[in-house]
Parts: sequence; structure tokens; C-alpha cells
Amino acid sequence: DDNNNNDNNDNNKISVVAREEKISVWVIFLGMASSTVILTDSLYVYEYGRSYGSWLFGTTLCLGILTLRFFKTKSSRYLSQLSMFLLLFIAMYLLSHSSGATNNGNDDNGDDNDHYYGSPGLDLPTIQEGFYYSKSNSIMSKVANIWPEDTRMYKNTATPYLPTGDAKTGIPFLVNPIPTQLQFHRVWVTVPQDQEAVALEIAFPSDGIHNHDKTVYLILHGLNGGTKEAYVRDFVQRRTQQGHTCIIMIARGLMDTPIVGWNVFKGSR
Repeated sequence: DDNNNNDNNDNNKISVVAREEKISVWVIFLGMASSTVILTDSLYVYEYGRSYGSWLFGTTLCLGILTLRFFKTKSSRYLSQLSMFLLLFIAMYLLSHSSGATNNGNDDNGDDNDHYYGSPGLDLPTIQEGFYYSKSNSIMSKVANIWPEDTRMYKNTATPYLPTGDAKTGIPFLVNPIPTQLQFHRVWVTVPQDQEAVALEIAFPSDGIHNHDKTVYLILHGLNGGTKEAYVRDFVQRRTQQGHTCIIMIARGLMDTPIVGWNVFKGSR
């Protein structure tokens, strides 16, 4: 009986060790995968350069190598080595194929634009911060004339302690309540090209009456779908409280909107 109890205790210890090592393998993998994205993704490279991602990637790689010394099971050691090698290979491959291209031509104003545009690759940015537009476009020229230059760049934000654009967008809406007491009126608009219909949801001021003296906001919300998204609802609540009318375009096929034909949802539209 004592021998059986000892065997059971040993097996329990082995299973606990294996479980803890499996968690460590996942931590190593997720840490290196995250740092690989920051090191190679153009969004982060353009904002922080290569030093930030390189430091994170090197730190997580060294910690992963040091952790291998404490693994007692071969499977955990093998999985950790395999994941580190795979992520290292991916990072090196992306870095070696990160040469950006430029557009060797002129813009609409006849100005030389070799220093920007084209395929950015993953190289450090050569484009300067600012608002780029064609002066031959009368609409964009009017936008540039009424848009103050000090508000064109995302610098002085309400959350300077959040390091990335993703964090600045997502975290405030994860920790703050989402507005719920909003009323939307759905209107269908026919698209002349294919006779499809696009849904628009309209939010009027709190009194339910459109104010012709106030701005009407047309909200094009990217990939998230429609009026169920937190930052769309937050914007609508703030603007309608100020007496503005907000119109939200529902991406085709999202929010259970029907589709007739072959033109389904495309995030690039």
C-alpha cells in the first residue's frame, strides 16, 4: 500500500510539472509571437522604429532559452525549441524581405514623390507626418483649409500611457461602460450599380427632431460592422447630446442585413 501511495504521489507530481511546463511553453510562444508582430508589422515599425520590437523580441527569446534549463519533460523542451525556432525563422524571413518600394513618378501637382507612396514593405518610414492630398481635388482642398493643422496628427491624446493605436482604440472601450439607451431608425438606400440595398441607421438628437443648423455626421466605421460597436455608440451618444444627427452605414451583410447577388462584405470598401 505504501508503495502504491508513493507511486500515485509521484504520478501526481509528474502531471503537475507537465501542466506547469505546458503553460510555460504557451507563455513563451505568445510572448515571442507578440514581439514578432511588433518587430515586423509595418503599423508598429512605422510608429516606433525597429529598436522597440528588436528589444522585445530579443528579451523574449533570451527568456525562452533560459526557461529551457528548468524543463524536466522532453516534450515541453522540444515544443519550446520548435516554437522559438519557427518564430525566429518567420521574423528573420520577414525582415529579409522587408524592402519597400517607391513610386518613381509625380503626383497630381507635378511634384516629385519618390520619397513616399508605393508599397511600404516593412522598412522604416521615409514619409513625414502630415495630411497628404491632391490639390487638384477641390473637396480635399476644402477639407485641408478648414482642418486645423495641430489636430491632424495623433499625438496629444487622452490616454498617453497606452503605447499603440490598437490599445488607444480598444482598451478605453473595454474598461468603460457602453452606451445602451440609443434609438436608431433604419433606412435602406439602393445602390445604382447592382440594385443592392445598403442599410443606414440614423440617430436623431434626444428630442427626436433633426436640427438643420447642426452638423450631420456620416460614420464609416471600417471592419466592425455597425451600430453595435462600442466606439460607434460612444460617438453617437456624445454628438446627439449636442443636437447633431448621426448616420451610420451598415457594412453589407453585417448586423443580419440580407444580401441579394454576389457583392458580399468587403472590408476594403
